[in-house]
Amino acid sequence: MTEAELQKILDRNSQIKVDENHSGTKRLPDPKREPNDQAPLESVRSPEIEGLGRPLIRVISRRVRQLDFENLTQGCKPLFDGLEKAGVILSDSPKDIDRDYVQELVKTKREETTFIEIVWPGDES
Repeated sequence: MTEAELQKILDRNSQIKVDENHSGTKRLPDPKREPNDQAPLESVRSPEIEGLGRPLIRVISRRVRQLDFENLTQGCKPLFDGLEKAGVILSDSPKDIDRDYVQELVKTKREETTFIEIVWPGDES
């Protein structure tokens, strides 16, 4: 998509405002978010997560065609790294979390999506 095409889309939607204060990068401002020096999900970081047990991180991939299993698992590496960095999980080591990968077939590309579930011991349903 060219910048001109993007601008046409933005011009048609008066609710979208563009913040151009970032060296050529355009971002949509979040009116509800206040400036914050903390890392994302900083408030989740807590020693209490050590006592919660091993969470199950389930990745549910819904695609028209199934992905190669190695591509699915390796594509999730940034997710696990981010959860660790944010303090949601202690580490992405197999000794600290359980992982489950589920692939479901859908009929159209429009239905394709990925869901991430984090299930803590005692929260299973």
